[in-house]
Amino acid sequence: MKDAERDVLLGRIDERTRNIYILTEAQEAHLSKLNATLLHHAEQIATNKNSIKLQWKFISGFFTIFGGIIALALKILGVY
Repeated sequence: MKDAERDVLLGRIDERTRNIYILTEAQEAHLSKLNATLLHHAEQIATNKNSIKLQWKFISGFFTIFGGIIALALKILGVY
């Protein structure tokens, strides 16, 4: 291989290396953004699950109290 050909090939390899580095940096920035989005969504899902659990606790508590009042009223009225 002649020196001129070698210099051209080294120049092309250097250019490709630079392009790969730039693309890798762009991909890392994009992945960092996606990871932040996933973390945010995971936090929202955890919050929503806690809210749903709390709602079910309120609903079950309401029906327990409501059922107790109905049972007491039926007992007072002599239904059972």
